Amino acid sequence: MSGRPQPPGVPDRADPSGLGAGTGTVISRLWVQRQLPERMRLPILTMLPTVIAVAPAASPPLAGLVVQHSSWRVLFAFMVVLGLCVALGVLRLLPAQNARADAGRPAPAPPWLSAAGLVQAYRRVLAHRGFRVFAAAISLAWCTYFTFTAYSSEVIQVELGASPTHFGLLYALVILGYVGGSSAAKRIGASRSLEVIARTASLVAAAAALLMPAAVHLWPHSTLSVVLPMAVCMLGVGAMFATCQAGMMRYDGEHVGAASGLFFFLQMASGACYTALVALQGPPAALVLALCVAAPALSPSCSVPSRCAAAHQTVRAARQALPRTPRCPRTPPEPRE
Repeated sequence: MSGRPQPPGVPDRADPSGLGAGTGTVISRLWVQRQLPERMRLPILTMLPTVIAVAPAASPPLAGLVVQHSSWRVLFAFMVVLGLCVALGVLRLLPAQNARADAGRPAPAPPWLSAAGLVQAYRRVLAHRGFRVFAAAISLAWCTYFTFTAYSSEVIQVELGASPTHFGLLYALVILGYVGGSSAAKRIGASRSLEVIARTASLVAAAAALLMPAAVHLWPHSTLSVVLPMAVCMLGVGAMFATCQAGMMRYDGEHVGAASGLFFFLQMASGACYTALVALQGPPAALVLALCVAAPALSPSCSVPSRCAAAHQTVRAARQALPRTPRCPRTPPEPRE
């Protein structure tokens, strides 16, 4: 754990439920990639991150009420029941695709399930430039979002003196920005390319993140100096998440499952490492938090390729995929008499 004293009634131990949550995130993206054509992916991908983002906004106030009037064990009991319901729904509603129709026996494990095969699969996935670009962009955007989520409670409640209810309302405002950005990406995606949406979203996030340190410097005792720029920044982050996921799905090689898992791992690991670096000197103050939020938000705007560059890459890849016809040997000219 972080080493800080936990609130009364909350256990100081790791929660293994993240394993199932991480698996569900990867499988849901993989289902979208395998079952839907490219033009239908972005609308669905805007719904999945929205659910993930709304849950942190609604859960803390509800969990606080439960812990205040009952025990934390009630929360864990609810998660157990919810997990069993999800498991039963998966078993009944999702078809099994690993059974042989002729023999009725499980199919053999793919070769990339071994350690060497997995490394080889990751090498092939990372060789795809589009995958690398969108993975880097979503990782940086996640660093912005996760850093604010990890330390905003400390800054807004402890340093700026907001009550838990006030903090919940302010955090809900930030999540509304995320939902608005995700919805905007869904509408714009019908007529614009993923590169245009991602670049525009990254510029919006970068501009808003740059305003946060200035606002905190001018109004150091106001909670709105932190929350309002972050809410605008989340407009870009929300659009960025769905767009980068759709861009990752352009990789349609044989290792799409490994690509989905690697994409999610890079996103989560980048946020964990960045927030750990931020906390090396202790919980950040408001101005330090604003600077740490702004730093990764400035980078995606430089990493997302332009539409012309992406089109050029697509054309070049298509040319390389065409079969090459052997050239006829040139016959030397006949000597002159």
